[in-house]
Amino acid sequence: MTGAPEAATVRTDDGIELRIQYRRHGGGRPLVLVHGYTGALTDWDPVAADLAADRTVITYDHRGHGGSDHGPAGSYTIDRLVSDLGRVLAWAHAEFSTERVDLVGHSMGGVVAMIHAVAHPDELTSLVLMDTAGAPEFQVPGQVAEIAAVGRASGMGVVAQLVVDFLRAQEGMSGPADDVAARMITRLAATDVEAFDALARELNSFPPVNGLGTLDLPTTIVVGETDAGLREPAQRLASMIPGAELVVIAGAGHSPQEDAPEVVIEALLRHLGRTRPA
Repeated sequence: MTGAPEAATVRTDDGIELRIQYRRHGGGRPLVLVHGYTGALTDWDPVAADLAADRTVITYDHRGHGGSDHGPAGSYTIDRLVSDLGRVLAWAHAEFSTERVDLVGHSMGGVVAMIHAVAHPDELTSLVLMDTAGAPEFQVPGQVAEIAAVGRASGMGVVAQLVVDFLRAQEGMSGPADDVAARMITRLAATDVEAFDALARELNSFPPVNGLGTLDLPTTIVVGETDAGLREPAQRLASMIPGAELVVIAGAGHSPQEDAPEVVIEALLRHLGRTRPA
């Protein structure tokens, strides 16, 4: 992704102003990509430039992630992230003079995207939900609170290195490749420790998303073949949303856009080819 990061200040529904970092690339109808827990807008770098061939791709950092402002303690909830997405989309509607955008959400970003889609389907042209679930089925480790205590004491950079070292030390696992590990460390180090702690609890306890059966949007459900914990939730989403298509990305894990970017680009372009005009 070659577009330089920009920032917009938005007033959120909790009455504060947040500087939200975003990046845009290309030109034309907007496609908004929403990252997951402890991720960043850079999660989409492997696919964003190709998707921007005939549209404007917009990626942004959630509050407490990447280059966006940290929110106050207690402000990290799924509902707040949904509200933040609403402000980002309001900006996109005004900036590009369009009433609708295409929306893609990955993991926690998929939860945020589907809740917004149910509440405001008139704002969207289409929806893609990637490696996500409509109920708390993410299997976020219960040790997050203990890890967060380390982060408060020593910084999230220490936590990031510990997580990578743990993955590399697992018996029978080679651990993340060097470039993947470097990206993981960068993202985790930039995550507010309070977001790290609170949003883990949110992912383990948010209420099931209601109203998915009422969606009348071209929808594609994408899931990595080896993302075992989310394969069945993906199938359930595809069965709940009328007309939804399920795409399983062979050989990919929880982040297909990084594991198999060419295949994900093909799947998303095929999806976008069947969307209604904005």
